[in-house]
Amino acid sequence: MARKKQEIQLQREIETQEEWEEVMAMEGLWLIDVYQEWCGPCQALVGNFRRLKNELGDNLLNFAIAKADTIDALEKYRGRCEPTFLFYAGGILTAYIHGANAPKVQRVITEQLAYEHKVLEGTADRKEVKDPVITRLQEIESERLEEEEAKQLALAAKFEKKEKMVTVAIIKPDAVVQGKAEEIMALIIEQGFEILTKETREITQEEAEALYAHLDNESYYDDIIKFITSGPSVLLVLTLGQSGDTAVDFFKMLIGPKEVEAAKEENPNCIRALFGEKGYQNAIHGSDSNEAALRELALLFPNFTVPTYMKKRLNIQKTLAIIKPEVYSKKDDIIAAIKQLNLNITMMKEIHLTKEQAAEFYKEHEQFGFFDALIDLMISGPMIALGLVGDEAITVWREKLGPDNVDEAIEKAPKSFRARFTGASGMNQFHGSISEEAAAKEIAFFFPIEQTVAMIKSNAMAHKDEIIEYIINSGYKIAAQTELVVSISLMSVLYPNVAGMDHFDELTNTLTSGPSLFMVLSREDAINGWRRDMGDADPAQAKEENPTSLRALYGTDIANNAVHGSASAEHAREEMIAVFGEALSFNEDGTLRGDEPKLDETAMVIEGERNEEVEPEGENKSEHQEVHHEQSDEHQKDVTPDEHDQPSEKKDDDNEQVISGEEKEVKADDQLEADDQLEAGEQLEAGEQLEAGETQQQASEAANNEQQNSQDNTPVEITDAANAEEQSAESLKPSEENKDEVQEMSDQNEISEQTEISEQTEHTNQEESPGQPDTSSLPEGSAEAETSGQPEISSSAEVSDASKDVEEELEPAKDEDSGAGLTEEHPVNQDGADPTPSDAQSSDEQTQEVTTEEPKADVNETQTADTPKEPSASDMDVKDSTE
Repeated sequence: MARKKQEIQLQREIETQEEWEEVMAMEGLWLIDVYQEWCGPCQALVGNFRRLKNELGDNLLNFAIAKADTIDALEKYRGRCEPTFLFYAGGILTAYIHGANAPKVQRVITEQLAYEHKVLEGTADRKEVKDPVITRLQEIESERLEEEEAKQLALAAKFEKKEKMVTVAIIKPDAVVQGKAEEIMALIIEQGFEILTKETREITQEEAEALYAHLDNESYYDDIIKFITSGPSVLLVLTLGQSGDTAVDFFKMLIGPKEVEAAKEENPNCIRALFGEKGYQNAIHGSDSNEAALRELALLFPNFTVPTYMKKRLNIQKTLAIIKPEVYSKKDDIIAAIKQLNLNITMMKEIHLTKEQAAEFYKEHEQFGFFDALIDLMISGPMIALGLVGDEAITVWREKLGPDNVDEAIEKAPKSFRARFTGASGMNQFHGSISEEAAAKEIAFFFPIEQTVAMIKSNAMAHKDEIIEYIINSGYKIAAQTELVVSISLMSVLYPNVAGMDHFDELTNTLTSGPSLFMVLSREDAINGWRRDMGDADPAQAKEENPTSLRALYGTDIANNAVHGSASAEHAREEMIAVFGEALSFNEDGTLRGDEPKLDETAMVIEGERNEEVEPEGENKSEHQEVHHEQSDEHQKDVTPDEHDQPSEKKDDDNEQVISGEEKEVKADDQLEADDQLEAGEQLEAGEQLEAGETQQQASEAANNEQQNSQDNTPVEITDAANAEEQSAESLKPSEENKDEVQEMSDQNEISEQTEISEQTEHTNQEESPGQPDTSSLPEGSAEAETSGQPEISSSAEVSDASKDVEEELEPAKDEDSGAGLTEEHPVNQDGADPTPSDAQSSDEQTQEVTTEEPKADVNETQTADTPKEPSASDMDVKDSTE
């Protein structure tokens, strides 16, 4: 009978990294089944592989199985029980299949084999792919590492590396010789000390002299040096606990007094009492202080590296605590319990909330069913709001409060505040902020940021640095500060109610004897908080009531009690003005707004040498206002058109203004032209003469308009004014049907004007005679002021001719709207400004008042008079055109 042929192995087994690398170096397409040792390769598709191998008959196609547990390259696939097939060609992953999907496996094998032939023929390039399962695993691992790193960074931010505190111990030669060293070390370890390093050797002469340098004046100094160097000693470096902060003190207690006799009497169980002989032969030495320990460590163990530990960083927080109305009667016990939590009570206020205030504070709970009951509880009586400050204050306070539910608090945290202090309603009686953001908002609700003035008195300036550190640790911001010697005048501001008391003279002598430090402190509830931090005015009383207060720590008596603070917000403002020279302004965070005050000027203010920046009081204040008013008037000289018509309080004959005849002539021509044109336009618009009463009313309104417009000094070219006058003249031409009426009114005006100008001429001649005063300083509206601005006119014929010239210019006009010209006329003010239409109306009304010779018109007439000036070329052009 024929023997059966041995079956050829289809799949190559790969179990090591070396075998894997060997396969990766082979030519062809490799389909590798990756499996886990505990479940084995996928047997379901082996038949399919064999059939494909026989059908295709391609030597490039190879199959293998690889154990992920022992191959480093497949480390990422370890622990996965899903069938995984990887296609490799030339050591590169070209395809992958997850799951036993036979049709897909067959299709991918065919495609990859055909593509590998193209690569070998040189018509294509291999393309490496990445298994997304492994890529995702890598991403997950990367995310995990990042999270771990973030945790480490967060942990590092909360902790810092610190060296442990150590103490140095020396088992002396007498105890070593007697074989007591091991027993002593066992006792040390038994008490919880850790021996960081140990050396057994003789102490040198130099080391001994440095070690006992503090005893060089003692009679036994030479004996102790000789003793400690007489034989080998055991040198130890010890620490206790995580930080070693208590190592020195606890080891001193363990070894006992230095004298053996005293040790046996006072502490018979200490090392020196048990192993010492007599005097300085006390068996063991220990460091006296932390400083001595560091010094001895450097002397005896110069190469020793002190181990470190992670010390938690202080995270000083503020939180709001509320003692609700139902436990208000237990406030003393509650506050006493809070003080045991290592939290500082920096703010405290008793308040009875209104319904609106309670609803505003708890508005984030209004959607809950207990909201109404909570509001009723909060307004049922007085409550206490406290500001707590300390390391992790928010977490510490909430942990001590216990669960929100009172029943749960009693069951799970019976020592919590909510379990110990309950109310009749069954609701919890305490509140605590849940975050730093919430704490800041809630504290601001009850304790808005305010400022107070604090003073470190001259007798306490030696403790200035400690007091400032106390201030900063209590949460205050120093917004401003200065040092100065208190004056007698400042004493009345600082202590308005102390004058006459027994200690006032001593207090005054103390404060005026040297510089004191004044500060503006900003914080929530700064005024009341600072007064609590200061303590009672009498240091003796402060030591009983609040021994950690500043006056208890640094005060000696009521006149020398170290610090001072404002009594109220108004008192703080008064002190700021007195000390810093002004009422300072502050930002929302309590910092000073703007620049720092000028402290050098402040010192002058304190000494009574107030400069002009300080507002005077009493009678001096009125004098100051008068000076300021005169300065304002002086400033207005350049901008007020009728300023030269105002009366002067003092005359200066050396500075009298002289008006030349040429200037008067130009002014007279301009005035006549403007008066005649405005008169004619007014007659055409109104159709009849205005009555005297209407004229006075319009003159008054024009004066007001003139006063407002006089402040707008926009310069306008005179040539523009001349063009405006020509346009105005054109617009004032009447129609044919009004020509006769205009002629009749012009004749009447001519007679009135001749009479008026004749009177003005007489006044002018009288004023220009020798010895007459300067008219520029006369009151507005006086006869001298009116006539001084008019030119010298020799006869009335010239006036008549000027009026006729204007009339002849008006006759040819044919304008449908005869009154439009009044709103387009632009006469020129004395300062060259182009007045508004109201100015033109004012000039027209003033002219009308002159013709009717109303006395009250004199006041307004001078407001439109031009200031005498040297005529320019433009002025001459205007003069020629009007003449």
